[in-house]
Formats: sequence, structure tokens, C-alpha cells
Amino acid sequence: MNDCFVQRPAGPIYVIMKGELKKCDVCGIEFVKKLPHHKRCSTKCTYDLKNYNIAVKRGAISNIEDLDGEIWIDIEGFEDYMISNEGRIKSRINVKANPLFPPYILMTPAKRSGGYLGVDLWNKGVMKKKLIHRLVAEAFIPNPNNKPEVNHLFGEKWDNRASVLEWATKSENIRHSFDVLGRDIVNRIATKEMVFFTLQNKHLSSRVIGERFGVQPSVIKRIKAERYHKAWTKEFYEQNELA
Repeated sequence: MNDCFVQRPAGPIYVIMKGELKKCDVCGIEFVKKLPHHKRCSTKCTYDLKNYNIAVKRGAISNIEDLDGEIWIDIEGFEDYMISNEGRIKSRINVKANPLFPPYILMTPAKRSGGYLGVDLWNKGVMKKKLIHRLVAEAFIPNPNNKPEVNHLFGEKWDNRASVLEWATKSENIRHSFDVLGRDIVNRIATKEMVFFTLQNKHLSSRVIGERFGVQPSVIKRIKAERYHKAWTKEFYEQNELA
């Protein structure tokens, strides 16, 4: 007599329940429940509930009061979010399922590359990473000349109030950092004298030459490798051949 054995696959076994309707415990919308543990209709609702629980622990739920002169408007392309001229962002929570939920939670920004503050915004199940200073500028600062960059007037990347931001070209942004914020332009621009001296004294360390001319060692290394100001490099070698 041959016994038949059916081996149970590893991991949990889910029973698919076709056509079963369930009400989302966040937004209250009915959806087709595909797996037994599904409680919410979308990833956004799961994300909103997670943000809500975090905000409750941080005390951001019960104390969302407007600052003096604060103005809130909807973020274009992200209907569930609002931004203020003070650089704050709040997320709209659907309260159909739970009337105890407040209509908004205050979002906590995260530090992005370069030291700027950003947030994750959702639209139709798709998440986009956005920088707060750009969102504020797009919402509150006119840009008739279509300048591509947003400049912090006082160099504080964490301060995203509309009053301390302006639209700028890349060159205007760099010039502002030198002229207004006091950064030495010599640290970014090599001179002909610097190129000639470096090529003539390659035995000296990049740090020593950099200190002589007030530039970073990385600039001197590029000159030594003949990747910086090739016209001056060519002129230097031509003069030395004639000598």
C-alpha cells in the first residue's frame, strides 16, 4: 500500500479570499481584501497611520497652532499636504474611519544630502522625496525669470522661511556665498602665478603650496596632474623649453 504525502511549504500559508470587502481602518474606504491580515486599502494609509503614531509620541498631534503671520496653502501635485511660509509641512489625514484622528499632523523633516531638509510626499501611491526650501519657494516666491536654484540668504540650510529664500541662477548662488557669506573666492579660483609655481615646484606638498596661495590642497593636486588650466600648463612648458 502506497501512502501519499503532501509536503507543506515553508513559511506562512495565506488563504486568498476573493471578493471579500473590508473597510480601511484609516480612510474608511471599502476595498477588496486579498489576504487575511490586510487592514488598510493602500500603502499610503499604512504610512499615514505610522506617521500618526509617531506624531502622537512626539506631541505633534495636539499642538499644531499657527505661528505669527503663518499662511498655509496646498502643495501643488500633492493634495494631501499643505506647506506654510514658515517652512512647515502638515499631512492631511482622512478621518472617516476614526473621528478622533485630527485633520492634520505636522511632519518632521529629515536631513538630506548637502545638509538640506526634506520630506517624503505621497501622491496616488507613489512617494516623492522633496526639499523643503524648494517647496516653500515654489509656493510663496514668484519666479518670473525661471531661475533654477533657491538661495538661502543667510546660508542657514535649516531655515526654510519664505522671507530668507530667493530664486537665483547657479552663478548668482555661488557669488552670493562669496560676497555675502564671506567665503574666500581665492579658495575656488587658481591664478596663473599659482599654476606656474606649482608646476615648477612639484616636489613640494600640495598642502604647503595650498597654504602659500590660500587654496585647498585638492586644487594643487589637480594642477600637478595637469588637469587644471591646461592653457597655462602648456604655456609654462613652452617657456621652459625655450629657456
